[in-house]
Amino acid sequence: MEKLITMTDNLITGVEEMDKEHLELIEIINHVASLIKEGKKEEVKEFFINKFSAYIETHLKDEEKFMESIGYPELETHKKVHNI
Repeated sequence: MEKLITMTDNLITGVEEMDKEHLELIEIINHVASLIKEGKKEEVKEFFINKFSAYIETHLKDEEKFMESIGYPELETHKKVHNI
């Protein structure tokens, strides 16, 4: 399977848990891209309803909690990006 996105140095945070979650997100995106390419529309819809939305919600909360714990100065701006 050709990958749409790969983990590149600019995506690595150096925080093991965040990097694992970002890698998982990349794998999810590549999986969905593969399903779309194969014309599996129903599977894409089911995947988004059952898995992707829950994963994203958890990841964004984890990321914001981590940023808050280190006193990340742009936290409020980053939260706004998450809410787009």
